[in-house]
Amino acid sequence: RHRFCREAKAMAKLRHPGIVAVYEVGECEGQPFFTMEYIDGARMDVVMRHWKIGSNAILADLMARIAEAVHYAHEQGIVHRDLKPANILIDSKANPIITDFGLAKDLDADSMQSMSGDILGTPAYMSPEQAAGRVAEAGPRSDVYSLGAILYWMLTHHEPYEGMTLVETLSCVIHDDPPMIRSLNPGVEPELCAICLKAMEKNPDAH
Repeated sequence: RHRFCREAKAMAKLRHPGIVAVYEVGECEGQPFFTMEYIDGARMDVVMRHWKIGSNAILADLMARIAEAVHYAHEQGIVHRDLKPANILIDSKANPIITDFGLAKDLDADSMQSMSGDILGTPAYMSPEQAAGRVAEAGPRSDVYSLGAILYWMLTHHEPYEGMTLVETLSCVIHDDPPMIRSLNPGVEPELCAICLKAMEKNPDAH
C-alpha cells in the first residue's frame, strides 16, 4: 500500500508528454486507487524486436526524447531509479513515454529514502551504487547511468551485463566494464559510443 501510494503521488507531480500522466489519486471504500492516462502502444523492448531501423540517428533521437523527459522529472525532484526498456512505452506515433515510477524517489521527501542495503531496480540497468545496495545514494546521476545502459541495449541488442545469476550480474555492474559497443555492432559511430559509455561511468561524479 505504501509503495502504491508513493508511486501515485510521485507520478501525479509530473506533467510532461514523455511521461504517463496520473489524473487522480484517492481512496474508495478503503481501497487506494489512482487513474492514469491510457497509452495506445507497447513496451519498447517488445516494439524494438520488430522495428527495422536503418540509422543510429533515429535511435539517438529516440534516446534524446527519453532523456528530456527524465531531465524534467529530475527538475521536479523525482528520480525514477528503475529505468529500463520495459518501463518505456512507444505509442502509436512512435513517441517514447516513461511509465512505472514504482521505485521513484522524491528528493524532497525524507520518508521516501530507502534503507541502505536494499537492492531496488533491474540488475542489468541499475547503477553501480544501487547494485551495491547504496540505495540512499541513488539520485539523478543513477538515472543517467540507466539511460546509458538503455542506449547500450538499443545500439547492440544486448544488455550491458548478462551474468548467469543475479549475484554475478550485480558484481559485473559494480566492477566490470561492458563489452565494447563496436565489438557487438561495428556500425555504431564512435561519438555515440562515447556518449553511451560516459553515461555508464562507474563513478557518478564522472557523468
